[in-house]
Amino acid sequence: MDSFLKRAFELAKRANPSPNPQVGAVVVKDGEIVGEGWHKKAGGPHAEVVALEEAGRDAQGATLYVSLEPCAHFGKTPPCTYFIKRSGIKRVVFGLSDDPISGGADELRESGMEVEGPFKTRPLPPQITVKMAASLDGKSATYTGDSKWITPLEVRRLVHKLRAVFDAVVVGANTVKKDDPELTAHGMGKDPVKVILDSDFCINPRARVFKKGRVVIASPRPSPSSYPAEVISFTSLKQLVALLRERVGERILIEGGNSVNASFFREGLVDRFIVFISPKLIGGDGLPLIGPLGIKKIAQCEEFEIKKIRFFKRHVVLDCYR
Repeated sequence: MDSFLKRAFELAKRANPSPNPQVGAVVVKDGEIVGEGWHKKAGGPHAEVVALEEAGRDAQGATLYVSLEPCAHFGKTPPCTYFIKRSGIKRVVFGLSDDPISGGADELRESGMEVEGPFKTRPLPPQITVKMAASLDGKSATYTGDSKWITPLEVRRLVHKLRAVFDAVVVGANTVKKDDPELTAHGMGKDPVKVILDSDFCINPRARVFKKGRVVIASPRPSPSSYPAEVISFTSLKQLVALLRERVGERILIEGGNSVNASFFREGLVDRFIVFISPKLIGGDGLPLIGPLGIKKIAQCEEFEIKKIRFFKRHVVLDCYR
């Protein structure tokens, strides 16, 4: 590892921005350090911003070394990519990759900047995350069930990268029958284990989901002997989650339809949800993003915290935590 990147990691140890990750940054020009910084506290300027401010005009044509991939989202502060692109920095080197919803390496590359990294992947903490795509008025599909495509290819590529940081991706049988998805990371990282909720074993054995990688069918019924997949039997979603964490991994991504999404929310199993919002209007006859939750009064609503907002082209990504 480059000595300047090692210095960024050393600086990161000084940071205490809990619950945010520790991050250190170094600005280097002509082989000399002209700026250093670390994220001192949550809500304060990030390490990159502190280092760039110390470097001042020397940031022009310099290299920025960061222990963690620069962020591209709005949280308590603007995204670091905003400041980096306006600083005159010509090259960025980072050590750890961030969650694709947060990380800004691709954005910096698209701006014409030279970017190197990651040298290592930063694992997410154990969690169940629901990923959804919605129109501006909160619909997941038209009244006919058509949902291709609410978001454009560039945004869907971000979803492919997101899958790569999870151990498993869970969908319902209807999603497989309707969309015939691969459910892979499309070469953008490791593929997650594909878990399909299918109580009746109604999926075509020739579906694309079976063509690559490990597939698990989750069902309350015994498996037909000819079915081309591993089967996990369960009686409740809580039991299924426990089995998946034991046999597959801790990090689970839910990409179901509105009924599957609703079932995980009703059981209180969701730690985080991500919504990709498109500037389209579908109208009141469209299908809701989440199915019925049985809520009678607003006081019964569970409230999540919007931790990050990322603007991607004309689309918005909301990252929300319990």
